[in-house]
Amino acid sequence: MPKIKLVNSDVVYLSKKSEELEAYIEWKATPSGERVPPSQRQLAPVLGVTERTLSQWNRDPRVIAKISKRVLSQPLVDALPDIISSLIEIASDPSHPRAVAASKSYFELLSAQSAEVEVTDLGDMSQAELMEHVAELYDEVAERGSKTKQA
Repeated sequence: MPKIKLVNSDVVYLSKKSEELEAYIEWKATPSGERVPPSQRQLAPVLGVTERTLSQWNRDPRVIAKISKRVLSQPLVDALPDIISSLIEIASDPSHPRAVAASKSYFELLSAQSAEVEVTDLGDMSQAELMEHVAELYDEVAERGSKTKQA
């Protein structure tokens, strides 16, 4: 039965293939000298896909964008504990000239991290229920998009 989830306005279809693709993205985002296995040829059987599938993923602009996002965000993820600690320290000092800005940044960070994740089993839904569910997801994505534009 197909399942979907909504993650930060992205509808993600859950399947065996998405797990394999996610593993490929993680592997590709790892520096080449640290990859295990070290080559795509060796990775294909580990993931249970063909080398051709890996080559197609390697050329897919959506996959490239996900890899780039992962690579670019990793330094931020590594520094996040220090950043949060600094924000809390500055926000906690009312005499600090950046206390208000630090507080605002901290709360924005908190709200961004509290995204809802919902998993829905679509197998037992009628076509009408499915269409209603899709409409609700569409409305939620549109609402989040308008909030982002306002910020």
